[in-house]
Amino acid sequence: MKPRFFLPLVALGMLQLQASWTLEHTVSYALEHNPDLQIASESIEAAAAKIEQARSAYRPQIQIESSYTRTNLPLHAFGSILNQGVFDFGLDFNDPGEVDNLNVTGSVALSLYEGGARGARLKAAEHSFLASEHQRQAVRQQITFAVIQAWNQIIQAKEFVASQRSNLHAFETSLEIAQQQFDAGKFLKIEVLNLEVQVARAREGLLNAEHRLELAREALLNLMGSDDSSLLDHIDPTAEAAATDTDTAALEPQTRPELEAMQARVSAAERNLRAVEAGKAPTIQAFANYQLNQGYELDGDGNHWMAGISLNYNLYSGGLRENRIREAKALLRQASSQLRKLELSIELDQRNALIAWRNAVEAAQVTSKMVESAEESASLSRSRFESGVILSSELIDVENRLTEARMHRAYAISQVAIAKANLNRAYGYL
Repeated sequence: MKPRFFLPLVALGMLQLQASWTLEHTVSYALEHNPDLQIASESIEAAAAKIEQARSAYRPQIQIESSYTRTNLPLHAFGSILNQGVFDFGLDFNDPGEVDNLNVTGSVALSLYEGGARGARLKAAEHSFLASEHQRQAVRQQITFAVIQAWNQIIQAKEFVASQRSNLHAFETSLEIAQQQFDAGKFLKIEVLNLEVQVARAREGLLNAEHRLELAREALLNLMGSDDSSLLDHIDPTAEAAATDTDTAALEPQTRPELEAMQARVSAAERNLRAVEAGKAPTIQAFANYQLNQGYELDGDGNHWMAGISLNYNLYSGGLRENRIREAKALLRQASSQLRKLELSIELDQRNALIAWRNAVEAAQVTSKMVESAEESASLSRSRFESGVILSSELIDVENRLTEARMHRAYAISQVAIAKANLNRAYGYL
């Protein structure tokens, strides 16, 4: 196939795919563009940088410094003269004159011992990184559930629109019949007026339902992380039979990512405490430096080196060290309490999700029977109204009950799908 014919076909195929987005496609788009997930990803990047910062303590620190000075201060001038190797016994120590010096110093330092603080800080950073990864997974699940919920709320809103439109059509038809009967002298004017009021109310209900549908679509667009309303042209959720045969007895709770994130935070708090407590120990550092000195006033130059090991022990910090330990212990206790609170919250969430699922299934079964009865009653009442057996007030009650039953069914069916997704989320299967 020639390229000029092949490319348009590819473009047409892509448009067809875009015009029929599935729930999975919509979830994938949201996971790629929702800013909450992007924020979580940046938290992982920051945590990874923290690990590298902690690892840098095991590596040598190399610095280069340079300075140029000019002075007639005897002490500094005499030091520069010695460094440049131009000392002369005829030098007047009290008045050496003006001396300049260009100094270039390279230094290397390596920490040999910090009482275990380096390892503790590295472990704390690694656990913080794990916490960020688990939190990102938790955000993914939250977004996935929110999209499924919004998707089914659109389906529910569409059913509401259909119910209100059917209600309006029924009242408009009944109004035509009432007008004909009134013109024939068989109905009173009140029957026509009653139905005219109901037609107006039905139109108002339809407008409200359409507005609700628009809000539901905008909510989904927001979850997708976009303000491009044209994306909604590719999304047209259709109602599917919600599964009602889930074997809830076989559900085994999986470890929730938010729980794993909190466990990692507790571990990080433990390592942070260990790092702070290591401040009681002395620190040992190896160092070396090399200097180049150049003088232009006396035309001298010299190079020197120095190497050694230093030990530092902080005998008294004015309470700083003790209160850092106190703070770290409090943060660890706080993280442990938050972990326990989250464990209890997840257990409650799972019980609530299971109850909501069972209630949604039962409600869907009840409302289906309710609609069947309401539809049959409405059909009989319309025939009786057309025959003049019942008044408009009775017909209005029947039609409103049918609309209400249909809306209850639409709500119940969408709740089954939402409750199923929520059950999977609560048990860690989403």
